[in-house]
Amino acid sequence: MRTRHTHALAAVAWLAAMAGPAAAQLRPPSVSCEAADFTMTLRLFIPLAADGSGAPAPDGMLGALEIHHSKVERSQRVWVLDGRRPAQFWNEGGELKIMLRLGSFSEPITVIIETAQRQGDTQHTGAFTLVVAGTRLKGRLACNVR
Repeated sequence: MRTRHTHALAAVAWLAAMAGPAAAQLRPPSVSCEAADFTMTLRLFIPLAADGSGAPAPDGMLGALEIHHSKVERSQRVWVLDGRRPAQFWNEGGELKIMLRLGSFSEPITVIIETAQRQGDTQHTGAFTLVVAGTRLKGRLACNVR
């Protein structure tokens, strides 16, 4: 658990460093999403393929997910997303949809992100759905596609 938490904190620190103005000039095409409420805290960075297709790069994501729900076992509340790939990814026509699947087959954790682009902006706003321990929780989030 301590190792997961340490990795999660390192991922969050890395994402914060990437937000600086100098990093914006060096950053490849990417998707970054953030959500923080009573349900979960999500920091997600997905590099996109250099071919301009808008698909995720093969190296996988960076980030962390912390679930704040009492029905979730403590050992299942912190997830390091580094190197993982989205189960589903849609980035087309101003829509961004991402599905993350974590956990085991018997105790799955699913995060569904559905956003739409603000007119003339790189920011997408929308909602997330967290499905865990037989419970479906919803909240708001923002993503940037660059």
